[in-house]
Amino acid sequence: MALIPTVSWSETTPAGTDKRYLGDDYLRALQTKIREIIAVDHIMEASGQGALWGQHKLIHLYDSVTGKTVEIYNSGVDLYVMDGDGNIIQLTDGGVLDADLSGCVMLTGNQTVAGVKTFTELPKTTTAAPTESSQVVTKATLDTHRTADPIDHPDSSITEAKLNFTPMQAYTGVYSGDDNGTQAITGVGFVPTFLILWKVATSGDAESWYKARVYFKSSADGYVKAASTLEDDHGFNRKSSFTDGIQSFDGDGFTVTNNDTYGQNLNESGFTYVFLALRTTT
Repeated sequence: MALIPTVSWSETTPAGTDKRYLGDDYLRALQTKIREIIAVDHIMEASGQGALWGQHKLIHLYDSVTGKTVEIYNSGVDLYVMDGDGNIIQLTDGGVLDADLSGCVMLTGNQTVAGVKTFTELPKTTTAAPTESSQVVTKATLDTHRTADPIDHPDSSITEAKLNFTPMQAYTGVYSGDDNGTQAITGVGFVPTFLILWKVATSGDAESWYKARVYFKSSADGYVKAASTLEDDHGFNRKSSFTDGIQSFDGDGFTVTNNDTYGQNLNESGFTYVFLALRTTT
């Protein structure tokens, strides 16, 4: 609580009619009044002088609404506040801020921050690569993985040996056999690299295929060869010789024949043929 001056302040004294010999008494009383008012918050003694005179010994903050006064003072190196109800709060401890900051996000140290936080600007983090599953992945880390080989990254469970995509084009279609020597199947849009083809069976047709046949053009001799047929002796590496089965792979599809030398009549009248044409783009 603030000190109350012992003598009331009055600007009506002296009145101008007092005796002259009372002048020194009035001067002493005035000094006392001024000192007691100053000494409420500052260091000032009744006599003498000193380097600390005039410095704050505490600060009183008065609230005209509540009529209460808050005191701020120090004890040793630490700072304290006493509110208008007499509660004392320590602001520093050993010269370091001693406030309850449990609800604040600090600049340093470990903290767990709860709730949704919305940033009006993109937050920045360290450029170091994360080492724990819960750490933030930075753009720098993503750029490094993207410009390197992300499939063959040592920490990846998917390697190039396990997953090797080759860009491809594909086209599916059907055609009807017309029993002509050859028939050009067009509309595919590219020269096939592989061709999977099967004949739709009819009831009672013992020779109808029950397997698809795969054809490819050999890079060794240029022939279109059957990679799989119904009979084992007409299996892998059986070449169509440009007269049996597939005559050629063309710019917009392929050409079939009705030659049945090896059981590969791909243009038999009355039958529907379904195909899947594939082309690698590399």
